[in-house]
Amino acid sequence: MLEIIKKYELEYYLKVLITENSGNNNFYHNFQHTTTVMMNVYHISLHEDLSRKKIRLLLIAALFHDFNHSGGKLNDSENIKLAIEAFEKYSKESDKHNKFIIDIIKCTQYPYNAEEDENLTKCQKIIRDADCLHSIEDNFIQQILFGLSKESGGNLTVTTLKNQIKFMEELKVFTSTGKSKHKSNLSKKINDCKYLIKILNGK
Repeated sequence: MLEIIKKYELEYYLKVLITENSGNNNFYHNFQHTTTVMMNVYHISLHEDLSRKKIRLLLIAALFHDFNHSGGKLNDSENIKLAIEAFEKYSKESDKHNKFIIDIIKCTQYPYNAEEDENLTKCQKIIRDADCLHSIEDNFIQQILFGLSKESGGNLTVTTLKNQIKFMEELKVFTSTGKSKHKSNLSKKINDCKYLIKILNGK
């Protein structure tokens, strides 16, 4: 992660994330999630024929996309508003680039609008994939299953596991790199969830 920060000269924005983001210790929408999305953005972007400048702007959007997230206390439209306010406060980019980054942040609002999906730009598709693909990372039991359950106000249950399976199966992935990663990890994560369901059911 720090190599990406260094390569794209994002030290200022990482410092802001570390020192000013009230959501760093949320159960799910935390520092770990933010930096994972940033790294996913980087790896996907390398295969999408983007300029260095656009990759840098995407990385900044990733660092701010859940900034000051409420951790389940507010709906996501309000969370996005907080993220954009923080970005506008701390941005050192031009007005043109600020607008580009804000448009990227806006498209991460969940639940997604299926009609809007058809008109997403390449960069919006990249951050959407980067955000959603955290669901199949190696730390998904702690980060996704426990983290999202806590932010939703509950514990890890059979119902939350079934919901997670449904989410992973129905997830719309846009980029070729994202599709490859999703396909290679999906069956294992689903089997892991089913195994946990058996455990919780006492079987």
